[in-house]
Amino acid sequence: MEILFRKYHTENADYLVLDPEHTKFDLLAQNIRIVCDRTKGLGADYLLCGPHYDGEHHNFDCFTAEGAPAPVSEPLSRVISRFLQDTGHLLGMELDTEGVHFIGTMILGREFVNANGLQDQIPT
Repeated sequence: MEILFRKYHTENADYLVLDPEHTKFDLLAQNIRIVCDRTKGLGADYLLCGPHYDGEHHNFDCFTAEGAPAPVSEPLSRVISRFLQDTGHLLGMELDTEGVHFIGTMILGREFVNANGLQDQIPT
């Protein structure tokens, strides 16, 4: 099983975005720290998980690289907007994504998960 992330960069930080509709990942602080680690993982300052659509809004769970909840700031909002545009959730809508750059799709394979001891609920 693979864990798919999209990686974005702004002038001050790197962001990993996980779409829970396409990838299952247990958002434990330990898992977030491993994935965000710049030497052992994919390297990021924040991990975002979403969207969770409540009928009106696209909500995201936002975490720091240490696994602590992160308040939604302006840069986080721009990354979320760019992700929603890139993945077709907001077709035809113009949102502020200035300064947000898509780096690429990052994939963690089963070997990475086993080697780093992620505590996940991914079916094998």
